[in-house]
Amino acid sequence: MKIKQLFKKDIARPINGVVKADQTENETVFVELDEYVITNEIKEHIENFFKFFMPSVHDPKQAAIAGKSGIWVSGFFGSGKSHFIKILSYLLQNIEANHNGLTRTAFNFFQEKLPKEPFLIGDIEKAIQKENKVILFNIDSRANTDDKEDAILKVFLKVFNEQLGYSGDHAHIAHLERDLDSRGHFDEFKQTFETISGENWLEQRDSFDFYRDDIAKALSQVTGQSSNSTQQWVEKLEENFPLDIANFCKWVKEYLDGNPDRRLLFFVDEVGQFIGSNTQMMLKLQTITENLGTICDGKAWVVVTSQEDIDSVLGRMQGSKSQDFSKIQARFERISLSSSNTNEVIEKRLLDKSDQAKAELTALYEEKGDIIRSQLSFEQSNSAELANYSDTENFVNSYPFIPYHYNLVQNIFAGISRAGASGQHMSKGERSLIDAFQIATNLYTDDNVGRLIPVYSFYTSIKKFLDTAVVRDINQAQEKSSINEFTINVLQALFMIRYVDEVKSTLDNLVTLCICEVDQDKRTLRLEIEQSLEVLERNLLIARQNDQYIFLTNEEKEIEKEIQNTEIEPSDETGELSRIIF
Repeated sequence: MKIKQLFKKDIARPINGVVKADQTENETVFVELDEYVITNEIKEHIENFFKFFMPSVHDPKQAAIAGKSGIWVSGFFGSGKSHFIKILSYLLQNIEANHNGLTRTAFNFFQEKLPKEPFLIGDIEKAIQKENKVILFNIDSRANTDDKEDAILKVFLKVFNEQLGYSGDHAHIAHLERDLDSRGHFDEFKQTFETISGENWLEQRDSFDFYRDDIAKALSQVTGQSSNSTQQWVEKLEENFPLDIANFCKWVKEYLDGNPDRRLLFFVDEVGQFIGSNTQMMLKLQTITENLGTICDGKAWVVVTSQEDIDSVLGRMQGSKSQDFSKIQARFERISLSSSNTNEVIEKRLLDKSDQAKAELTALYEEKGDIIRSQLSFEQSNSAELANYSDTENFVNSYPFIPYHYNLVQNIFAGISRAGASGQHMSKGERSLIDAFQIATNLYTDDNVGRLIPVYSFYTSIKKFLDTAVVRDINQAQEKSSINEFTINVLQALFMIRYVDEVKSTLDNLVTLCICEVDQDKRTLRLEIEQSLEVLERNLLIARQNDQYIFLTNEEKEIEKEIQNTEIEPSDETGELSRIIF
């Protein structure tokens, strides 16, 4: 069989591997709901979410008294946090989606996916009877990076205003619209403004300064106030705008009071990364969450995601105000997604095999399982991080990948991000492990069974998130006639594992990482890699440090050139490189 013939679903199909918090195209929604994998762990998290949220459904005032108004969803890179809250947003609103003429609700999908969970389905059904409004957004992509002091509050207000159809970019204009709406004059104002100016209000409101006179005239006609009064109102609109948390929560309460069954949930992606170590931002989040819970009588919730749990984020914030965080810890319930969940999701959603494929792979492992396991061993004691195939079922489920790939690729992404070698897209959630595994698989779809995926195959998916300087170095290496394609593969592998502590970049480990056939001749592969390493060293792309080979950054290359051009003792050279690289 060919690799592409192994899977139940077309391995090249669009699966929306890159989950974006605010992406809600109808076709995409259907596919996401249809293909969402509810593992045992995810089922427990869904149960916990509704256990936390149900008091707001039954008796919101009692929920407010209990003090809980937030949920903190944490998990390592690739654990599926963004996808988890996005699917919950669909479910709470019971969104309808259609595909090829078939229309289904989110609840329909969950009924099918949870046939043995009648109590959970019952809670979900009760919850969706309410008018749940979910505002789902990635906070980093919606914030004004130039304004850190009130960034959290301004983003919350911005997305709330947009939800109500008011201006998102200019809070003072939204406040004018809110005031007119509360008096029943907003629609009339829009029509009057268009009559006076010849322009559509919704299209031109962000150009507020160019239409001050027209706005004042429209307000005068609609409200019955004098032209002088409305002119002063317009001139002082921004100056008099009351931006503070109490007013924001008051506006949310007014919106919720419009329907006793209405609930509002702010689903905020990547809060931990956005806040970083900024104490003031964390205190703002605490105050917003607390005030929404109390002022809105338990009908407003804040659900956030973060790579770290709340205690770890707060632990980074050392200083005199560390004691102030007890309130935020008390306000948030905790949900923690593990990386083991990622393995199961990738295997069920992407790598699920046909019966014929399972039979062929079972026969292959029973014949060559011992050889395969021996081929893939590392010079490493951490077997949990660098897991080999454990049995036939594990081989069938993971193939053509190796179990250690799941943790390793997560660590590669995380390490690159920590080291600052990534571009801005990686920090905005536009990344996905399932996307990386699909891209790597599609490189080998026409190969026969027996092919294994070498680690450098993941570079293609990682490349689009890298800093341009890193990509340029590797691209320039590809242009050199003295460097062949396999040597470039070795260079890519060294770059990816440079920031991963779990894997030492020794020759033996490189051989294991680059194995691409079940019964590959490791001795021949080792010789090829040795030759490639010599070429890369000569071109100052890597440096040898004891028994490891290190990918060199631009700065390190310059220093390496100086070292090679200076007559120094070998011991001095080793010491200098040690200081540079480590």
